[in-house]
Amino acid sequence: MNHRLFWTALIVVVVLLSPVVASAHMEHMLISYYALFQDFYGQKVVVEPLDEFAYEEREKIAAAIGNADNWSSTHFANYRHVPIQLLVNLKKTSSMRAGNALLDAIRVNHKYFGGWYVQRASTDYYIDATAQITELADYSNNYYGYHADLPFFRIKTGDEVDALDVLCTAAEIPDCGLDGGLWEDSASQYASLYGLGNMPFGEKRESGQRASFHAPMYYNDFLTALYPTAQAPYAFYRIKTLREVAKIAFETGHPYWGYHFAGLALHYIEDSTFPYHVKMLPGHSDFEVTVAALAEISGTGKQLRQIIDLTLTEHFLLEFYISSRLIADWNNDGAGRFSLSCANPKYDIKQSYNDELPKVFLARSAAEEAEAYSLLLDDMTDVEYAQSVLNDRVAKFDKKFDDIWNLQDKSAMNRLDSLCCKLLGQSGAAARNFMQGITILHPN
Repeated sequence: MNHRLFWTALIVVVVLLSPVVASAHMEHMLISYYALFQDFYGQKVVVEPLDEFAYEEREKIAAAIGNADNWSSTHFANYRHVPIQLLVNLKKTSSMRAGNALLDAIRVNHKYFGGWYVQRASTDYYIDATAQITELADYSNNYYGYHADLPFFRIKTGDEVDALDVLCTAAEIPDCGLDGGLWEDSASQYASLYGLGNMPFGEKRESGQRASFHAPMYYNDFLTALYPTAQAPYAFYRIKTLREVAKIAFETGHPYWGYHFAGLALHYIEDSTFPYHVKMLPGHSDFEVTVAALAEISGTGKQLRQIIDLTLTEHFLLEFYISSRLIADWNNDGAGRFSLSCANPKYDIKQSYNDELPKVFLARSAAEEAEAYSLLLDDMTDVEYAQSVLNDRVAKFDKKFDDIWNLQDKSAMNRLDSLCCKLLGQSGAAARNFMQGITILHPN
């Protein structure tokens, strides 16, 4: 095998074996709520149909999506353009089809776009209890983010709801199917429509399909440097596109959709602050991964599979730990170290938001923290036991939480709490930074 073929084979083995779980934090709603409460609580908006906003502003929206498309193409080598016909369709759409034309143009799964429900955290407005959603399949293919203390309610045109709820509900949606079934090899209705090509990496289950939209791995070891396809640009494309649409909504008097599109973008902003979404195999040296990949290529060992499984387990453990602490704080009236960290001004970003910031600042900073999380999680948990219950996810993790963690090591737990609070502080600061200027026409 020549030198070039050897390295190609090595990297392909690593990337194709990696499913890349893409559900960072699992509580985007609460992170956004705590981070933005002071700025947006009490602001009301009136629900309106998506068709109305999309039809009235179709020319501006199409132009903005085209600009975001050109920006993405200029900044990222692996980016695939929005098919021009989708923009033409939006500009020529009828009033009855405008919403669908807009969703096509931003290339999302229509079923899981949301907009007709809120996850209610605010308590100062009335929603008919009969509108509570109990069938989760109505809104999501992913049950994370749902718990009884923060129920979902259907809303309809003309309802007045809290803008913060709209914003924070939308922040959870991308983990609920919005980015699923979009690739050409996904055998869905969008496969040939959106022009995204085949899935760049990961397994073809839904969580793997959305990985390229949620895991911008630009600051990695030599693996992703040698396999550029793993440097998927679509999280940054999503942020740019959704921000532009949100700005148009606010500028033209459609604040309900301004908050919804801004909330969707917040998800990808927050993902960019999560170490396991920007670093492929933290805690493992280039040499270790190379030796393991060679064994995998030659068929003499499964060490690479073990490294990947370990990384996936660490990823999920960190998410679940943060999620459980945020929910515990919520049940304690929001008074707790984790919830307060989301709003801690200590982490505020001094520079004004710009389109480069998610990549050059947020993702880079998260990648620099990844090794510390990996080392601490490996020391503090029974990883093999955690792997044995991983497939059952929340059900078993919830019941056997104490068995997985070394809760007796108070010093290690304090270090983990400090790291997690720093992560939440950075996520909250990124959310506030992103919202700067975007809602200027709809102030609190």
